Amino acid sequence: MKIKKQIPVILIILLSVNFITAQNEYGTIKYTVSHDWTKKMESNEFISQAQKEQSSYVWGNNNLYSEYAILEFSPDAYLYKMIENNDDPGEYSWKSNEYIIYRDIKNNATYDIIRTLNNLYVIEDSISYQNWKIRNDMKEVAGHICMNAYYRDTIKDKDIIAWFALDIPLSYGPKRYGGLPGMIMEINMNNGAVVITATDISFSEEKNNIEKPTHKKKIKKVTEEEFDDIIYKFIQQTKKNKRPYFYTISY
Repeated sequence: MKIKKQIPVILIILLSVNFITAQNEYGTIKYTVSHDWTKKMESNEFISQAQKEQSSYVWGNNNLYSEYAILEFSPDAYLYKMIENNDDPGEYSWKSNEYIIYRDIKNNATYDIIRTLNNLYVIEDSISYQNWKIRNDMKEVAGHICMNAYYRDTIKDKDIIAWFALDIPLSYGPKRYGGLPGMIMEINMNNGAVVITATDISFSEEKNNIEKPTHKKKIKKVTEEEFDDIIYKFIQQTKKNKRPYFYTISY
């Protein structure tokens, strides 16, 4: 339920105090990643209306599908990756190890493993986050009161709304999103084209050691800027060909 009102200054002060004393620093979050192919097509301004209508007709009632992910976190590091959804909702097993987002907070370093465009990239760089604009709307996600923030992704032409938990004092989030004054519990891309929502969160009293991922296959090491440039050039080419980029790379 969304509360449409301004947050008083006194509440922000109280929340800041709560951040300092919060103990929710170790744990695991499970996310559902929901895709809507029709909304993805609608978000591409360079695609003709005829193409969009044809795509909607082809997809029909099969335009929606979901994936699942997990985020393990501690004050020193966190790791996000896709997982399999087993028949038993309480059981999760590791999926592909070719999409892993790792942040070494202690050493301000990234080690992201991403397969895209027929290459397996490892992004090694210092940590950088999105330039968010914090808003005043609030709602509950997975039992936690969250505030929202906005970011415009100019490379993929996406409007991003993030909902971050006020009681989890860690600037982490799903995929490559982060940098807010609280854990990101939900990401909404282009008005529902993709929605990543936390469905369960468990905290641990024991300190968990989140290790840097490894990969045995041949990889291409790049910086954040180099990776962004690769993706940008590919998307510009797909626009010239009037084809959606998300047929080939992640949305």
